[in-house]
Amino acid sequence: MTYKLVATDLDGTLVGRDLRISPRARRAVQRVHDAGVHFVMATGRMFRSTLPYARDCDVVTPLITYQGALIRDPRTMEDLWHRTIAPELTSEALEALAEAGLHVNLYVNDELLVEKITPQSELYSRISQVQPRVVASFHDPQLSSPTKLVAIGDPEQIDRWVPLLKERFGNRLYVTKSIAPFLEIANAEINKSVALAHLAERLGVKREDVIAFGDGMNDLDMLEWAGCGVAMGNASEALKAVADRVAAPIHEDGVARILEELF
Repeated sequence: MTYKLVATDLDGTLVGRDLRISPRARRAVQRVHDAGVHFVMATGRMFRSTLPYARDCDVVTPLITYQGALIRDPRTMEDLWHRTIAPELTSEALEALAEAGLHVNLYVNDELLVEKITPQSELYSRISQVQPRVVASFHDPQLSSPTKLVAIGDPEQIDRWVPLLKERFGNRLYVTKSIAPFLEIANAEINKSVALAHLAERLGVKREDVIAFGDGMNDLDMLEWAGCGVAMGNASEALKAVADRVAAPIHEDGVARILEELF
């Protein structure tokens, strides 16, 4: 099978715990480029946090960021797709997260905003390599339509609140867990598969010609949508169960191994 589009999550899939893309993985991405195939990064990260990785791998295809809420061209900086959270839902989500006692990050205009610096905000900043800006209040009308909210807490706390918030908001908001301490909330119309389908259509690529890689439950819909969904060896058994293939884990360059086989 010759694929025309390769889509991959970053953290835990292409980016290791050292927050780097390995030399072997970069060479594998170059093989994809040399074959004339689109290479798409599809991540929950901010655009500004994703862009250095794209440049590191010479990626020119639009980047899917914020769990699919924003697709932006890394060359022209043009937004091809952007779905924000409505003001009334933003207020309700902030209220729910306050009840949960979780630290909250707010994202507006690709900027990381916090109401105060906490150990949780410092953890996020270290992983994203983006410094936050402290604002007086998230209830400022200028901040009422964010791209995404991220709540940060102990993994057990996050696991408890994800289903509770999914039940509370139903089809009004998209609620997911990315890495263990992060609960993410975005526009109900988005997820990685919706954004990938939109981008694939724009690029003239059919669903069956897409291969997608991921390691988290926020990648599940993307792996199910793609012609071939590949779960990482370090993924949960639930994700592996829906995948068409299972790659070696991130520390064994699972993505690179399969790309070397295909290209």
